[in-house]
Amino acid sequence: MKSQVEILARIEILSDEFVSSVEDICDLRRALTTKNLMLLDNNATNIEPRQITYTDYTLLEEINTYMCFAICKVVEHKGFLSCRSIDHYKAWIWLLNDGNYDKIYWDDYANYGCPILLKIIELYNIPFSYENVEYSVEKGDRDIFYTMAKGQICPNCLEGDTSGC
Repeated sequence: MKSQVEILARIEILSDEFVSSVEDICDLRRALTTKNLMLLDNNATNIEPRQITYTDYTLLEEINTYMCFAICKVVEHKGFLSCRSIDHYKAWIWLLNDGNYDKIYWDDYANYGCPILLKIIELYNIPFSYENVEYSVEKGDRDIFYTMAKGQICPNCLEGDTSGC
């Protein structure tokens, strides 16, 4: 996992960008110690002492369990939520520091980020059969996802859905 110094530097870089991802920064902040969070917030004294939320294990768990939600939002053509999902993955995979961050072409946001999610699925061997309490990926959704990941228009849009791929 990235060091506290690396995380602070990344937050500073993202904070200075013209268009930065609030979600990306929030995920990075969750990886900071209380002391570094206070430092980041100009020695704020109202920050509750806390445990670091992320470890290598919890990051891998997030990467795996969040995929069902991300795919559902892509298949439903929910642009804002799909974008936020990609932002989460950018932060988690960068934090994990396992060499996979540079294997993903993060700018390939075609079809709501399908190519990015597909690459993450491949890199982390995420099974589509995984189900959590709220979201599951149905066979039809898997087919739509794979169609969109190839850069093609999904069957729903071909049938007149105006959401648009």
